[in-house]
Amino acid sequence: MAKDSDQNQTPTGSLNVERALSWVRDFLVLLVVPALLWIMKLEVSNAERDLRILQLQGDLSRIESIADRVQKIEVQLARTEGKLDTTNQLLTDVKNAVVKSR
Repeated sequence: MAKDSDQNQTPTGSLNVERALSWVRDFLVLLVVPALLWIMKLEVSNAERDLRILQLQGDLSRIESIADRVQKIEVQLARTEGKLDTTNQLLTDVKNAVVKSR
């Protein structure tokens, strides 16, 4: 019967190892869970940043397109102003010719 009582009792060294392993596991859980949460937050932040970069690149493309159109319009406006100046000069010459012919 002495054998039965020896089998039910565990050595104290084994209990200490189990407690140590349990403590290590708990400690690791306390470290890993916040680390995983931080990594997920970081990934979300990176995804949001990448999305914002894409949006800004699209905005930049539209701005460049508008700048090109503005430049073309400026060239057309300069041509129109030149033609208008020429027309005004011709009109002035015609007016002077009419006044002289009277």
